[in-house]
Amino acid sequence: MKASRFLIFVSVLFMIGCRSEEPFRHVVFADSPEMFNFVTPSGRTNAFITDGVSYNIVFDDEKRMATLTINNLRFSPEEEGRIVTFSNIEWTYVAGSHEKQRAIKAPFISSDNPGDDCTLTEVEIVYSESNELNDNPSAGFYASYTVNGIYSVLSYQYTVFAEGTTTVRSEKEIMPQLVDYEPLYKLDLHPSSMTLDMTVKDLDIGGGKVGFTLRGIAMTLTDDGYTLEENESVELTLNDGETLLVKKVSGNAVLRDELNLVMELIKEGVTYYVEAYLSPDYNKLRH
Repeated sequence: MKASRFLIFVSVLFMIGCRSEEPFRHVVFADSPEMFNFVTPSGRTNAFITDGVSYNIVFDDEKRMATLTINNLRFSPEEEGRIVTFSNIEWTYVAGSHEKQRAIKAPFISSDNPGDDCTLTEVEIVYSESNELNDNPSAGFYASYTVNGIYSVLSYQYTVFAEGTTTVRSEKEIMPQLVDYEPLYKLDLHPSSMTLDMTVKDLDIGGGKVGFTLRGIAMTLTDDGYTLEENESVELTLNDGETLLVKKVSGNAVLRDELNLVMELIKEGVTYYVEAYLSPDYNKLRH
């Protein structure tokens, strides 16, 4: 058993004790996939990326307390990763959200590790689960904090599933001729090359559903998310043998809040303008 999982298990037993015949009934285990951190040292411009961080959170829904474990936390690309645990953290549900979101928001939390002076300030860590009626049930993480007053950290998921509202209009139309909630977008972020791949499924273009993947789109990390842009035309062959020309793609993501995409596509000689207003930060499909 991994050390982090063992620490979480012990913490859960401590939190719940023997107060119930079903001790885990009010407990939620939230395990993130591996993510990468965008780290900005205080007073410096040389931000850097550390790979392979992950989060394990145990939420006690009854006591509204949580135990947080950060795996592979590093303050430089060369540094050996550490496991840091924080116990007895208050958490709350995010109000006004159509998803279920459990949030840790704290001015500071200090680690349980003996001899470790790791303190996080300006902490905002959110675990989201899509609505149970969603056809693509997913979960995701958002994490932002400052370590020891020096390193500002924003965590990114390598893979993001996003959905929401997509509008499509042709070059002959002024207003969108289609408002669609079915398309699913998958983004695979590659921080080493500062590119991403985007897969689109069930996009209605000209009365027919299309799906495609664009690779190597330029990506820029920002203080609160990322941008993407591809201005070179890409010709794709669809499953039915038809040709789709992707003239340009651009987008802007504010982590946890929104992912907005704009695409210009040509199918059968007709140009279509696509705009998508999406909820980001979902990662793995829940079963």
